[in-house]
Amino acid sequence: MGSLEHSESEVKSEIANELKRPWKEIEGALFGDVIELHRLESFTGYESPEALLTRYNEAQLQAVLYDATELKITARKDYKAIIRAAKLSNLMHSAVPRGEGFEFLFDGPASLHRDTQRYGVWMARVIPTLLLCRDWEMRAKIRRFKQSKWQPLLIVTSEDRYRSSLKALPEFDSALEKGFTEKWGVPPREGWTLERESEPRFIAQKAFFPDFTFRHETGVKLLFEVIGHWTPEYLAAKRRTLEQFSDEPLLLAVKEDSAKSFGDLGMPVVAFKTALKIEPVLVALRPFLAASQV
Repeated sequence: MGSLEHSESEVKSEIANELKRPWKEIEGALFGDVIELHRLESFTGYESPEALLTRYNEAQLQAVLYDATELKITARKDYKAIIRAAKLSNLMHSAVPRGEGFEFLFDGPASLHRDTQRYGVWMARVIPTLLLCRDWEMRAKIRRFKQSKWQPLLIVTSEDRYRSSLKALPEFDSALEKGFTEKWGVPPREGWTLERESEPRFIAQKAFFPDFTFRHETGVKLLFEVIGHWTPEYLAAKRRTLEQFSDEPLLLAVKEDSAKSFGDLGMPVVAFKTALKIEPVLVALRPFLAASQV
């Protein structure tokens, strides 16, 4: 190998002397008309080669999920972040308690009935958040060939060496919830404090994760669920969940065009068009406080 390298160096030197040009300049001009052979001089967008490799590996994992028909995640920590990522990705999900954590099943309403990658793409969006979480296992059924019923099973865990391209877990499910939280602020309003996270509720094997909790200075507590614009299938699934948890003290905020679907559940509904306003929510909270003082 050493003699070969020496021979190559000698040839390059001879060519440079003959052309009276530095070899570096000659090399840069070689195949100058072939874009695929151009040398990369600089690269922006990633702070290091390791960051680029991290994003590449993450994208490879996401690409496999494009043909997924079902995604199952068992999580023992950071499960609220996983639910948040699913909501941001427009995925339907169900959750059941499993030991100290939960088992989540993510899919789309037509994923088993239509040959589509839509839900696989949506499932892939969960990956950057999932890779930031701790103590989880993911199992995905992959439709490898369009005309085949054979479905390989992809298994990845938090112990594998994948890294997320995200710097931190997302804090909100949507811009709608973020905007409402910022408008509400930290100081209490009419004695009510808004808490971002709620503890999960259980009925049999069904789990429900409300978006917010309102706590009044008198000790009254109220769960707050925000339902924005979703597919008809998702709204139907959400209604079924709320029917199961109808005994919980719940206040709903529902996008105006979907409000009728939840009006008969016996829960107060705050309808909104594009942004959730403070005053209608306060109006809806007052009867809860009055009832608790009777």
